[in-house]
Amino acid sequence: MIVVPEMIGSVIGIYNGKVFNTVEIKPEMVGHYLGEFSITYNPVQHGKAASGSKLRFHQNSATFDRTKTQ
Repeated sequence: MIVVPEMIGSVIGIYNGKVFNTVEIKPEMVGHYLGEFSITYNPVQHGKAASGSKLRFHQNSATFDRTKTQ
């Protein structure tokens, strides 16, 4: 459903496939679909490389060194 000007100021529950998220309609949302304002996935935060990774950066030089050989 597209957000229309008559909806401004109302609070709507938008289903994301698991739960309803409450969203207050603002003027800049007019013309967009309601589903754009209810995220359907969990954002992923990737960690740093493991301490045993194959490439290590030497702090004193600008070159890479292979610490583990194949």
